[in-house]
Amino acid sequence: KVKHSKKQDRHTDGHNKPYSRKMNKNLNITEEMLSKPMNSDKYDTVKLPSKGRPYTVSIAVPASILDDTCLKEDLRIYLVGQLAKSAAIFGVDEIIVYNDHCWKKCADNPKAQMNLIELMTTVLQYQECPQYLRKKLCPMSPYLANAGALNPIAAPHHLKATQWCKYREGVVMGKCGKAGSLVDVGLGRQVSVKDKDVAEGSRVTVKLTPAARVMNSPFGELVSPQEPRLEHGVAWGFSVRVADSLSEVITDCENSSGYDFLIGTSDRGTLVEDLEEKQFQRALIVFGGVDGLEQSLSRDKLLTASCPQHLFDAYLNVCPQQQTRTIRTEEAVPLTLACLTAKFSAWNK
Repeated sequence: KVKHSKKQDRHTDGHNKPYSRKMNKNLNITEEMLSKPMNSDKYDTVKLPSKGRPYTVSIAVPASILDDTCLKEDLRIYLVGQLAKSAAIFGVDEIIVYNDHCWKKCADNPKAQMNLIELMTTVLQYQECPQYLRKKLCPMSPYLANAGALNPIAAPHHLKATQWCKYREGVVMGKCGKAGSLVDVGLGRQVSVKDKDVAEGSRVTVKLTPAARVMNSPFGELVSPQEPRLEHGVAWGFSVRVADSLSEVITDCENSSGYDFLIGTSDRGTLVEDLEEKQFQRALIVFGGVDGLEQSLSRDKLLTASCPQHLFDAYLNVCPQQQTRTIRTEEAVPLTLACLTAKFSAWNK
């Protein structure tokens, strides 16, 4: 039986990192904070597309890429930051970090591999979190010692205080009356929402009313973080999940229906130009480590497929004319996403 992976929900306040910091309960919410007038002229309007995107794209990368190709901690952090940037550029909805060295647990020290997984998930979640929420939601970690030098991913939900968008990410600061809460959404003042069941310190997605732009006491409503994608085709950040093996990557989908389009990548795959059109809801693109997906498959006792071609719906080579001896995983990720994102969009017109 496959063990459940450690899912990282970026919109909960449970034990999952990096959003486990307890909020200060001694909140100083004054009347001045609620009555301070808002000047709508100071905002730059962020226009959203009118067409939604019904499907999601997930990528799976092995933690071993930090062990096999990077020896210094600052280089590892930079590599993970580049993965986060690639995911943001191409609108990835989920990043799965998996342990492709799970077969070594008995022979080697498993703590080293788990440290690499924790490093990857911590930096990925830090980069995904909007800057104005990091002090409240991201606890101090040795893995984030050099994270301040990382380039910002500039994702659609990373809004500036001078930008007005009807969706904003926020953190619940405290109660507001008997049936509401105050949420910090990075506008310099709290927004009131009608939901008393949200725990203090939770990360939420807020939909602001048009009138809130000029209201003295702005208000909004809590919505699913999937709504910007479904309604406007905007990738509203990505979630991070940990899998203990390749089999968990595939079987432990957050949706009960699972992934309906599995794609593997390898220099032994078929040309991406030959990929046949397929209607799907949840695509999963799996990248291998230095040893390749073939080795990860052969070492996973829970997978019965004899070769990757039998496991994946498509097994692709996205750079058939490469001039280098190898392509590193962090290089293969943007190459693959650049090839497939346009195809996915064309298939779902």
